[in-house]
Amino acid sequence: MILAYSTKVTDGSSLAMNLWVGATMALFFAAPVWAVIFLWHFKKAYAVNRSHNEKKVCNSEKASTVPDNVSAHEKQTTIPAYERWKTDIDQNTAEILAKIKALDNKIKAAANLQKAPSQADLEQAEAQIEAERQKEEEHQRQEEAAEEAKWLEARRSWKERRQKEIELERQQRLLQKENNIKLEQAAERGRRNIYVARVESIQNQKKAAEDIAEQERQKRAAQFSSLSHNALLLEAGKFAAAHMFVSVETLSDWLAGIDTSEIEKLLGQLKSYGLITETADHKKFWSSLDESEFLAKLNQKMTAPASTSSTAECADADMNGIEFEHYCAELLLQNGFSKADVTQASGDYGIDIRAEKGGITYGIQCKYYTDKVGNHAVQEAYSGAQFYHCMVAVVMTNCSFTQHAKETAAANNVLLWDKNKIAEFEAAAQAKQLKIT
Repeated sequence: MILAYSTKVTDGSSLAMNLWVGATMALFFAAPVWAVIFLWHFKKAYAVNRSHNEKKVCNSEKASTVPDNVSAHEKQTTIPAYERWKTDIDQNTAEILAKIKALDNKIKAAANLQKAPSQADLEQAEAQIEAERQKEEEHQRQEEAAEEAKWLEARRSWKERRQKEIELERQQRLLQKENNIKLEQAAERGRRNIYVARVESIQNQKKAAEDIAEQERQKRAAQFSSLSHNALLLEAGKFAAAHMFVSVETLSDWLAGIDTSEIEKLLGQLKSYGLITETADHKKFWSSLDESEFLAKLNQKMTAPASTSSTAECADADMNGIEFEHYCAELLLQNGFSKADVTQASGDYGIDIRAEKGGITYGIQCKYYTDKVGNHAVQEAYSGAQFYHCMVAVVMTNCSFTQHAKETAAANNVLLWDKNKIAEFEAAAQAKQLKIT
């Protein structure tokens, strides 16, 4: 086998080299065998020698047995010598056994060193190394798993603690919010109570004022219901003089119990007297006169005799301003106008009649005065015609016009129809009526 192994190892070498390697391998593997044989023979010799020595000791013990009749001195000199001999024998035996054991260990170590590893030993060693590696990997995995589990546990504990903190903060915020809401609701209730108390107080004051005003209105209604037209006109004049602006609503509230149509007639009459002027929005009337001057002119108009009021400048007619507007509209229809509509008494934007003839539209301002019509009426007619998109602006009056009004009308292409034009319309209407009959 040794030669075959050596041949396998040195395949392709010279014969001498093969023999040398074979001899070396033979001596290397034979040394443990010779050592074992030597050890076996040594043990056998040691066992024979030990048996022989034990027999000698037994014979010596028998020979050295001290009879009872031996004196004490003899016993003391014989027994210590035997003990010393026996102790020496035991020490020598122990030393020999220790040397044999050390030699045996050396022989075994030499045999282990000189023995060539077989394929099975290599595979076993590799398997052992792989097992140790797997064991080390498993141990490492276990440590990593334990570390990861420890980290996960710490993270879970942190998350739970953080969730508890978040929940506590949320509950604290909710509690704070509830407290704020309660405080706000309490404050709101307090403000609401104050507001309700103030509103109730204002309502009570308003109701009391309304009650007082209603009582005064009822008193005025009882007072004004028995007055004549001139007396009501005087009261309307006093109210207009005391207030810069006056309207149908405000005058109706003051002249309680008086019909709205009567209020409009009063305002139209004051307007025809030249005491009040319609505003730009045509919803109110205003006067630039102070109260004393206003009342003085009103008394003058009201107390003037009929013969005096019918001057050469104006044509006298027993009608008020609104009646004059309707009279003019009817007169236009009788003179070939296809349309002549009277606008509302207030808020007419300066146009009292919207008329049409031959495809031409007219915006007409009617002024029933007892004196000459001034420049203001011309301006009203001009602005009102533009508002209603009329082609021609006209001022129509039972009187005549001032020189300034004529100049303004000429500059703005505004037609002026005075008492003479009305007389022409009346004559034409009468002639047409006579022709029909």
